[in-house]
Amino acid sequence: MMTGYETVAAITDNIEAILRALGINFARQSFERQEGIPSGLLPLGEIFYAGESFGQGLGQGPVHAEAGFLIRVTMPQGEPSVLIREEQKVIHAIRGALTVDALNTNELSDSKSVSWVRMERAEVNVRSGRPEVSVRASVRYRVT
Repeated sequence: MMTGYETVAAITDNIEAILRALGINFARQSFERQEGIPSGLLPLGEIFYAGESFGQGLGQGPVHAEAGFLIRVTMPQGEPSVLIREEQKVIHAIRGALTVDALNTNELSDSKSVSWVRMERAEVNVRSGRPEVSVRASVRYRVT
């Protein structure tokens, strides 16, 4: 049986694998400034853990927990009419790919701990002249 921490870590790993399959890159280093990101790394993804909420069962510990994630994708600069389509494409690709079945793979393939995924919000911002897509998602999983 996996602990809550192990389950959330496996969910995070699966989110990264899903995004990589969509063509989003990841770097093990951080960049202080957006301009410092090499163009060959774009689109560049980052996954942030936003915390959890725990539901209570009757007279016992929590049965389910809900983990929050912020997915940020820095996009390459481009002509605005083309870029807007790329931003829309990335948001909808993430929305379509982050499914219960996709998250219940790898370390979670036996336990099938994830019971639902909710996309809370998607936004587009510009930081240091680079467009950035942000997606907030919640993942409900069974606590063992």
